[in-house]
Amino acid sequence: MKKIILISFVLININNLAFADTDKAIRLDASLSYDDNLNRSPTDTTAIESAFATAVAGYNISYPMNTRNFIDYRLLAKYEGYQDTDGLNNAEISAGVTYHYKPVAGFLKAMYIFKGDIHVTDFETDIRDRTAYEASAMVSFWVTNTLSFRSGLTARKRDSDSRVFDTKDYRVFFNADLMLSRHSTLYTTLNFLTGDLVSTIPLDDSDNEVLDVVRQAEVIEFDPTFGDNMIAYKLDADIAALTLGYNYVLGKKQSLDLSARYAVGQSDYDVDYDALFFNISYLVSFRL
Repeated sequence: MKKIILISFVLININNLAFADTDKAIRLDASLSYDDNLNRSPTDTTAIESAFATAVAGYNISYPMNTRNFIDYRLLAKYEGYQDTDGLNNAEISAGVTYHYKPVAGFLKAMYIFKGDIHVTDFETDIRDRTAYEASAMVSFWVTNTLSFRSGLTARKRDSDSRVFDTKDYRVFFNADLMLSRHSTLYTTLNFLTGDLVSTIPLDDSDNEVLDVVRQAEVIEFDPTFGDNMIAYKLDADIAALTLGYNYVLGKKQSLDLSARYAVGQSDYDVDYDALFFNISYLVSFRL
């Protein structure tokens, strides 16, 4: 709670700074999603699926330093509610700053972006409560007047109330956006992630091969998120994920976003998992 209060205090006071020419905006998102493997199980028989809803409210301040540099400050509040897994219901508050730098002026010239964020999340299952720190560096540029490209590297660390959910990972991503018209954009993102993977399975799983790997895991703990007699374990893993999406502008301040993501992961002990994710979002933003 102290961390949430501190983040709120810092970001609210940024708003009170006497920046000239600052641009302030409110962001509101509402999403419905579906994940067919919430527990990242290596076997289809123990994978847990659920639909869930997400609501996001955000406040953003953009400060232009000069014609080639500007900084964004943001504060976000988010709530996720799961249809079949109450233990994953969570509330989150986050704060972040992004620095944009364009060394050479011009529409087709590259822009370099550096981000830092902190997320404080409170789950209904206490052992999953966490504080996450994230840093990113990326480059973005337009290839043509309808095609843009972005690539970058993200490092992330999570400190939780349980050792098994203390994780860190590194992600490389490649993103392309194609404007089909003034109102519609098709996009794709390819992610490669290496780091800690946490999986939760029943203690009495009949797959002896999986249980042999679990015994070699770095950390094993009981996880009541998905019910009784469930254990969570952490392994080093490599994960690849592909996202395809479509965004349609409904008006000057509103848009509808549809996306699907497929992810596959493999641990050091050849235990694989895959997951399919669908999302539909209604996005609203307006300036103050």
